[in-house]
Amino acid sequence: MDLFIQIFIGVLFFVIGTVFASFSNVLIYRLPLEQSIAYPASHCPQCGAELKWYENIPLFSYIFLKGKCGHCHQKISPRYFIVELLGGLLSLACYLKLGFGVDSVIGAISAIILVAIAFIDAEHKIIPLSLNITLGVLAILKLVLNIIFTPNYPWVHYLIGFGVFAVLFLAVYFLAILFYKQEGLGLGDVILMSICGLYLNWSGAFIVFLASSVICAIVMIILIAIKKLKRNEEWGFGPYIAIAFVIMIYFSNDLLSYILSFLS
Repeated sequence: MDLFIQIFIGVLFFVIGTVFASFSNVLIYRLPLEQSIAYPASHCPQCGAELKWYENIPLFSYIFLKGKCGHCHQKISPRYFIVELLGGLLSLACYLKLGFGVDSVIGAISAIILVAIAFIDAEHKIIPLSLNITLGVLAILKLVLNIIFTPNYPWVHYLIGFGVFAVLFLAVYFLAILFYKQEGLGLGDVILMSICGLYLNWSGAFIVFLASSVICAIVMIILIAIKKLKRNEEWGFGPYIAIAFVIMIYFSNDLLSYILSFLS
């Protein structure tokens, strides 16, 4: 492919990624509050003023307005800029790693959804069912397209991944309620890990589980050590699943090959 075309497609992935991520900011803010994602139009969360078109351009509007509302001049959370930047970079990374095709498009959208899940669960300790369902639809679409267009595609491994992690995490969920009278995991985590098995197959999902557990343990130890988290305080596991899931979207084949070669 001509270098100019490659650069153009890369820029296109980045720009469209920021647009999708800008919409995911709406989801991050409104879904936990059970507000409509369509109405009202984008507005300042402080004063409620409706944003003009030039105040709603991903990345540039935040920089142009210096991180403040153009109406009430109150500070806008840097999360909006961070999410948009992540959306652009993750989408570009999908193109660079997976090439131009269905896998890179589905991967980019999935990564942006996982960013939204991570931010929502970190703040509100919930994973909206609508986001899990959307991610599940993308996983099914990816599987079906690969079955159709890839000869001898190992689709059984993906169904096994879904089934194994659904049963395993549901068992943990109900056993915790039975013996400890509280949830060991949220149902959102159970659904997310099940979708992970369907998206990545059982081996990829197993790596996500291990990696997310390690990342979570390290973060928890640090937060407890600096007294930002109490030992018995509730925390969400979803952000760590999401981080590991995103990493595996890009590097699943590389990591699996490395692990298999290391074990052999």
